[in-house]
Amino acid sequence: MSIVVGSETKLVVSGLTGREGSFHGLRNRAYGTDLVAGVTPGKGGQDVEGVPIFDSIAEAVEKQGANTSMIFVPARFAAPAIDEAIESGVETVIAITEGIPVLDMLKTYWKAKEAGVRLIGPNCPGVLSPGKANVGIIPAQFFDPGPIGVVSKSGTLTYQIGNELKQAGEGKSSIVGIGGDPIIGSDFIDVLTLYEADPETFVDYEEDPREYFLNAVTTILDVQTRVSDLYSRPFDQTQEQLRLLIEKVKERQEYELINNPEYGLLTNVASQQVITTRSGAPTPDDLDELISKVWKEPAFFLAHPRAIAAFGRECTRRGVPPPTVTLFGNPFLTWRGLPLVPSDKVPLTSALVRRSVLELARRA
Repeated sequence: MSIVVGSETKLVVSGLTGREGSFHGLRNRAYGTDLVAGVTPGKGGQDVEGVPIFDSIAEAVEKQGANTSMIFVPARFAAPAIDEAIESGVETVIAITEGIPVLDMLKTYWKAKEAGVRLIGPNCPGVLSPGKANVGIIPAQFFDPGPIGVVSKSGTLTYQIGNELKQAGEGKSSIVGIGGDPIIGSDFIDVLTLYEADPETFVDYEEDPREYFLNAVTTILDVQTRVSDLYSRPFDQTQEQLRLLIEKVKERQEYELINNPEYGLLTNVASQQVITTRSGAPTPDDLDELISKVWKEPAFFLAHPRAIAAFGRECTRRGVPPPTVTLFGNPFLTWRGLPLVPSDKVPLTSALVRRSVLELARRA
């Protein structure tokens, strides 16, 4: 099973006798789509490489059993062509044409809704169900059959993500381009609802996924009554001790977030994003290399205060003192526009600590 189009699709193309319509319509047929008819008013009785041409979509539905219409006509004629397809009794209309006047499309949108006809587009690349049917202009070579459903407004980005998934060995159940015009017949929610009901679109879950057990933090606030009685001014000692206790818990949370053997940041970092410093303390060259390892836009560096101090000294020694930026009311050193956020929870091996101290002492 797939969504919108599949092996049961019987396609009629409005504009099949035109250059674009014939090119893509015949490519759809070559892929395996059951192209049963074309429509061009005034050219009924002709054919395009064996595909019969009719004067109306209703005639193609009656004589060829078409159930899906693809619109490949100029923008000024596209809305009437969609209206004709809706009135003809087809189940699905896929409008490739872009630039349809908004007011015309608004009327057509509601016409499709009232008739219960699924409208995809306009200004869309169409719909592809790999191995079954292709209706539109989607390059099928980027997509293999599989369980992943794709829906997008952008045609070219759809092709790109399809190629990326194919390179990763992942297949797709269907690919739906919903279109980029101001008024489109189906939105993301409409298509995702179809995917949800499709048994061929699913996610392969791990049978034994990693499970993290979060332990509750239990602690005791111990404030001697005598202390509270004698030193309750100018500060409430109970409240102050509670504040210090909360800070201690937060410090522990920070440590676990970075160092926990199961879910800590250091444990889960990708091996491709790990580097070794060239000479002990980090240098500008090391941070440049680290930036190059991050495939998404990086936000900040997290480093031990000693490492940040050593880095600042190295920058100054090289004559490129790092600029500062104010965050949370405090100044932070930056490199390439990224702040170096200090955390003493980032571990340092004993050798690295000695090396860092020696570096600092030697450069001081």
